[in-house]
Amino acid sequence: MKQLNWKIRWRPAVAIVVGVGVVEAAAYYVLGTVMGEKTWQALSLMGSVVLALVLLLVWWTLFSRARWRIRLIMLGAAAVAGVGFGLVFRMNGVSGEMFPKIAFRWSETAEERSTALLAETEESSDGAVSASATSAEPPAAGERMGPLWKLQKGDWPQFRGPNRDGVVRGATIPEDWAPEKPLWKRPVGLGWSSFAIVGDCVFTQEQRGDFETVVCYAAQTGEPLWVHKNKAKFSEPLGGVGPRATPTFEDGLLYALGATGILDCLAAQTGQLLWTRNILKDAKTKNLQWGMAGSPLIHGNWVIVSPGGSDQSSLVAYDKHSGERGWGGGSSRASYSSPLVHRVQGKDQILIFNGAGLFAHRPADGAVLWKYEYTNMPKINVAQPLPLSDANLPLSWPSLGEDGGAETARILLSTGYAKGSVLLDLELSPKGEWSVKPAWHSRRLKPKFNNLVAKDGYAYGADEGILTCVDLQNGRKKWKDGRYGYGQLLLVENLLLILAESGDLVLVEANPEEFREVSRIRALKGKSWGHPAVGNGLILVRNGREACAFQLPNL
Repeated sequence: MKQLNWKIRWRPAVAIVVGVGVVEAAAYYVLGTVMGEKTWQALSLMGSVVLALVLLLVWWTLFSRARWRIRLIMLGAAAVAGVGFGLVFRMNGVSGEMFPKIAFRWSETAEERSTALLAETEESSDGAVSASATSAEPPAAGERMGPLWKLQKGDWPQFRGPNRDGVVRGATIPEDWAPEKPLWKRPVGLGWSSFAIVGDCVFTQEQRGDFETVVCYAAQTGEPLWVHKNKAKFSEPLGGVGPRATPTFEDGLLYALGATGILDCLAAQTGQLLWTRNILKDAKTKNLQWGMAGSPLIHGNWVIVSPGGSDQSSLVAYDKHSGERGWGGGSSRASYSSPLVHRVQGKDQILIFNGAGLFAHRPADGAVLWKYEYTNMPKINVAQPLPLSDANLPLSWPSLGEDGGAETARILLSTGYAKGSVLLDLELSPKGEWSVKPAWHSRRLKPKFNNLVAKDGYAYGADEGILTCVDLQNGRKKWKDGRYGYGQLLLVENLLLILAESGDLVLVEANPEEFREVSRIRALKGKSWGHPAVGNGLILVRNGREACAFQLPNL
């Protein structure tokens, strides 16, 4: 009988490691250096590791020539190691680049913190916090309005500010601003919502245990004033748990859209529920992978949201006082951007960057006026469209006139996943027909779920986690520096106010000639993806575990 050769064949294993390594190194270089796409880098690297492990498993089991007893022992040891790793560690979400974050199993989870916060709030409220649920009966029609509470100068009533453009007006931050401690800091529930700041109150949305909540805090102390609760919970392994949108304030009323599609109208002073709708049920459509993220827009008598239904429900308007559905328009899949108002030729349009591209709707009936198809492979469009005005256009360009009422309007449209930015020229013909044409396209600025600002002919934003400045005349990069991750920024006069993904609050000069960081303070612990809010002399920031407020100096 021929004796078997039990000598292990190592060459196939070496070939697998070297082959996968070489291919991955080339892919990593092309994706990162050539395309500047960190997300695909992360996914490629993780895919290569999994592929190599599977191939090595097949080699060891079938082709290694090791004795079967040795093969089974090693396979068992690998299985025990894998189970042991799973018992000791857990995935704690992902970074903005999609790399997994690992934590010990026995460490407190974000959901455990949020559940404890809910119990703590209810136990210590002493009547100061009134909780309401969707089962509560709304007040009669005559009681719905309550006392009017008007906006004042300095308020920050909605997502990204009064004009939804990320520009802070009427406030100044000195370059050497570096407070030793915040005005207040407190734990908050899960979610990626920002703040609305109105008078002495600030509003946000949080996940607390099994409840999706809207919370009102005292602006100067951070003490909770009221909490409105819905028995709802959105959870997704990569994006995390909790609401994504930011409440919108108008005339004493607060409009909040939860990640599961619940749209509530609340009395801003008390948190009393006035009406509620589920926009996904109304539109007969399913939720997005990462939940409803578009903040409600108030225009005229309407509160406007984007459920993304296929039957004239891409963009939907509800009566802001009664909650009755008014109109629906378009049939495109939703994405994660928020609707905004763009004024052209003296008339308003409602812009929405949905899963197919940029669509403009007529405010009266929701009809689609024009569209520009622009999306990436996964159809994930998050960054807000950025209409350009005389204040942020190059001086060499013709003026757009008052209210943007010239014959041509310009919009900067940007998205991630290797797609980039495009500058659109919007024109109205003498016959009243709209046309939209790209002036340039650039992959130098690819915000994934981060928003841009513009000043004096230049745009600033995160290109896959690195702060970048591009020339609005041609899309060419002026500089790329400052690794702030997938945080968010605002424009305050000549400074960029950045909440970095690390939780640092950073000031960078808005200068197209050079990158210059002027100050930095530690604001939050943990991953921070939310937008800063600036209003009434305060800077507010939060993430999924804590929030804090900083007092601006009186200059």
